Amino acid sequence: LFLCQCQIMENLGSFPKKVFIFLSLSLPCLLIQAEILSVLSHKNIIQFYGAVLEPPNYGIVTEYASGGSLYEYISSEQSEEMDMEQIMTWAIQIAKGTL
Repeated sequence: LFLCQCQIMENLGSFPKKVFIFLSLSLPCLLIQAEILSVLSHKNIIQFYGAVLEPPNYGIVTEYASGGSLYEYISSEQSEEMDMEQIMTWAIQIAKGTL
C-alpha cells in the first residue's frame, strides 16, 4: 500500500473509538490490500474496518494503534535500543498472527 497520508479519527459514524485512515494514491493497490485485510481475523493483526472507494480519497480504515505501525517503529532510531527479549516477543506475536 502506498501511503501518502494518515489521519486519526475519533467517533467516526459507527466507529465509537479511534481509527486510522490510510489514504492511498493507488486504487488497484488499495483494493488488493483491502481484500487481504478483509479476510484476516486474529488478535495479533490490526482490525480492518473498511475501505473508502470514492475518488479522489481512496483509503483503508483500520483499528487505531497507539504506538503507530510496526514498520514506523522499526524504521525509527528508537528501534535500535530494542533488546533481544522485545525482539523475540514481537517475533512470536507475528508468527502467531500468521497461523
